[in-house]
Amino acid sequence: MSNEANILSIKNLTASYNGKPVLHELNLQLEKGEICCVIGEEGAGKSTLLKAITQQIKSNGKINYNETDLSKVPTINMVKQGIDFIAQGGNILNGFTVEEHICLSLSERNETEKRIVWKEIVETFPKMIALKKQVAGRLSGGERIILSFACVLATNADFLVLDEPTAGLAPETCKVIGDFLLRMKNEKGKTILLLEHNYDFAFEIADSVVTLKDGSLSEKYLCDVFRQPDFVYTKLYQTVNS
Repeated sequence: MSNEANILSIKNLTASYNGKPVLHELNLQLEKGEICCVIGEEGAGKSTLLKAITQQIKSNGKINYNETDLSKVPTINMVKQGIDFIAQGGNILNGFTVEEHICLSLSERNETEKRIVWKEIVETFPKMIALKKQVAGRLSGGERIILSFACVLATNADFLVLDEPTAGLAPETCKVIGDFLLRMKNEKGKTILLLEHNYDFAFEIADSVVTLKDGSLSEKYLCDVFRQPDFVYTKLYQTVNS
């Protein structure tokens, strides 16, 4: 992958969480329109990586998006840079209704854009519209994630960072999410960094995969490698004896 095509560049990234070193000298580059999945066990540092990219925690190293140094961009301004994210469990304000969540995500759009996006959300996530007066705190886990994706659709960000969006969800909901992400990539050219423990889901939609193990990232693997039956065992679990 050529450096000229890279829109996200992470170099020598280190980060700690609650005083404990979690990420060690991470390096990663993403091209526009790429779905890259970071796979790793629970506690491997996937959530910490999302928080470092979106400036929710302090880190060292370089994170550049479209040549913008993200260390200078507050989390609240990420969407203005074209970056949106979904934390594990969804981005939900329990006391807000479904409709209020979407309206808040649309707050920076003009009236014409709002009408267009509302129509797209109705067509893409009709169940959310049926629940638009429901308080989000009463939604199921799957509904909370789908609402979070409806909000991402509203912000129209070009780069999405997603932390285990399929965790604990039924297969039919995972399929809705997978189909949506592929459409975002294929029809709208979105770039997606997917942090996942659901390897089957990740491998179904990914263009590339990196493993996160003991706080370190592997090289990037393409589909001819990561879709081999023994990939997870040999690249993530197997320990090389010294």
